[in-house]
Amino acid sequence: MADIRAKQASETAKLEAEIATPFPAGERLKVVAGGWTGIEGVCLWSSKDRVRMLMSLFGRTFEQDLPLGRVKSA
Repeated sequence: MADIRAKQASETAKLEAEIATPFPAGERLKVVAGGWTGIEGVCLWSSKDRVRMLMSLFGRTFEQDLPLGRVKSA
């Protein structure tokens, strides 16, 4: 029984790690919903529910945090 629980905990940890970083830093992303729709940028970091992107607009570079559901790989 302990072996089953240990295996389940290990598999759960692996899944959580995969979900926790859906976009690796440096990946090009595109905003698909919300006020920034159509803007592309680079992922600085991501978590299981948010992503921080480095974007450029009108010659200015800025960072923006967005929910994961609003971005996809470019």
